Amino acid sequence: MPGLPIPNINFKKVFKRDDLIIDNFIARLHHQWTFLFLLVGVIFIFGENYLDGQAIVCSDADAYSQKFCWLHGTSHVSDKLMQALAETSGRHFDCSTNKEGLPANHRLTAYYIWLPFILLISIMFTKIPRTLWKEMLEGGLLKSILIRSRRDEELDVQKSVKVYTKLKENKGLVYFTLKLILVELANIAGVFLSMSILNHALGDKFWSYGIRSTDYLQSESVDSNPMCEVFPTVVSCTVQKMGINNDIESHNTVCLLSNNLFNMYYFLILWYWFIILLAISIVALLYRVFVSMGIPSMVMKNNSRINTAWYEVSVQILLKENMDALEFNEFCESLAEANGQPRKRKTSEERELVNVRSDS
Repeated sequence: MPGLPIPNINFKKVFKRDDLIIDNFIARLHHQWTFLFLLVGVIFIFGENYLDGQAIVCSDADAYSQKFCWLHGTSHVSDKLMQALAETSGRHFDCSTNKEGLPANHRLTAYYIWLPFILLISIMFTKIPRTLWKEMLEGGLLKSILIRSRRDEELDVQKSVKVYTKLKENKGLVYFTLKLILVELANIAGVFLSMSILNHALGDKFWSYGIRSTDYLQSESVDSNPMCEVFPTVVSCTVQKMGINNDIESHNTVCLLSNNLFNMYYFLILWYWFIILLAISIVALLYRVFVSMGIPSMVMKNNSRINTAWYEVSVQILLKENMDALEFNEFCESLAEANGQPRKRKTSEERELVNVRSDS
């Protein structure tokens, strides 16, 4: 009997840094780190839900009742049982059983089986901007500027400056920066969409999940545990069956959702990650707006001899990431010389670095 086919995955290649860096650090936070964080959630939650076999355990329930409760959802247990659990089992059980005034048998957890698939949708939102940028929008501009000799792989500075100048004259750098801003907006929109979908799936409680959970964990005066409200570990389930005389028989059982111990904290950390990522992305976008209004960037300050337009900043930052310090300084000097400025004399330290590099 032939063995099962096992895919040959080269993890070194998966996590290898690109030879040519075509996006900035914030973009990599979106398409690399957010992707990995969501992937961890997909793997753990999918494994717990579908591979463990113990996603839900109900007392005094047959296999049909247990499967019914898992597929169709459960509700919070009664106030009396919840109070007893809170007294004997700690703060993770002091959640409000029915704060919204819902019917007693309202099923709150039917969405649990969809959580890994919702995270997969979030991964798609994370990867779409990166794919569009890499395959379509970037257009090979950086590679066209970074011309290296075939013999020793050193940067051909003069040719690179000529290509850069031509792209600037043809407004190629303007279009490059505008497309980069579009991708940054798409990354921000992707985070908002992911949070909105999760908020809808979790009963409109994800937007405030982090704030409420933090208040609860930091204060002893907060009465109800919001993590337990969204991800209860002890639930009630009512199952209706057809009796002997075609009468409807109703049976209520108490069930354990052990997976929610992981979900409580995973989605709390995910909420914080999304909020921090949004803050960083919005600040970076505002910074780009300030630069376009004439406020000098760090690249401009470090290369004050170059008359740098706002749309050149993003390109020069990415060029700097793909060059070593000596190559970038030489590029800037040649670019200034091409703009009619005399070449600056090298300091003794720069000359020493050049000699060390040539000897090596």
